[in-house]
Amino acid sequence: MASIGRSIVVALRRSTGTRPRRGLITGTALLAAVIAAGIATSPHHSLIDIATPVLSVVSIFVPYVGILLMSDLRRPEATDPLGPSVVAAVLVGAALGAFGVIVSLIAAAIAGSDGLSDTWVTVAIAGVVVQVVPALLGTAAGLLLRPTFVAFLATIVVPIGVWLLLAPLDGLRSWVAPYEVARHLLAGQISAIVWAQWLVVAVLWGGVLNAVGARRRLAIEP
Repeated sequence: MASIGRSIVVALRRSTGTRPRRGLITGTALLAAVIAAGIATSPHHSLIDIATPVLSVVSIFVPYVGILLMSDLRRPEATDPLGPSVVAAVLVGAALGAFGVIVSLIAAAIAGSDGLSDTWVTVAIAGVVVQVVPALLGTAAGLLLRPTFVAFLATIVVPIGVWLLLAPLDGLRSWVAPYEVARHLLAGQISAIVWAQWLVVAVLWGGVLNAVGARRRLAIEP
């Protein structure tokens, strides 16, 4: 158990181990803060109005963290296990989601938004949870696609494409498209059915794709 913990710490260090990687995480956080501040300058915005675009933008860049961590494992000298890198990607995504929630709360308080006491817990939970699927999608793309920029584009184009294609099937879209489930969570629609939809989406886009990527990795290893 201790060795797994150490491996996760090592993977977390790799996520910020170079200047570009630190720039990715810092830039994502700064962009979240700028968007929150920009929306808060206009009156009559609720916490959900502020947090939804902030956390949606964060989720665009979260997959790149997982992609880069998986790219490390393709190096010939790499001996790190896969699992800790996946966990590290999720933790970084959750941390960025938490930061997005914090800046949204600050912006909403400065803007004098009503109902903060009623919505902040819901937004806090949703803001962290919605980053899990993008993080897992990033690790899967990093395992299955290369170069890293192509993998990053796929994490944007494929989920949005599925969401658009399933527009006529709104009921199915809620069970398959990550963007649709994220919209429900960020809108404060946290219920048993939405949690079930999130779990299905997480298994499809995170569990299944990462399992395929892990099997492919084992197949190509000498």
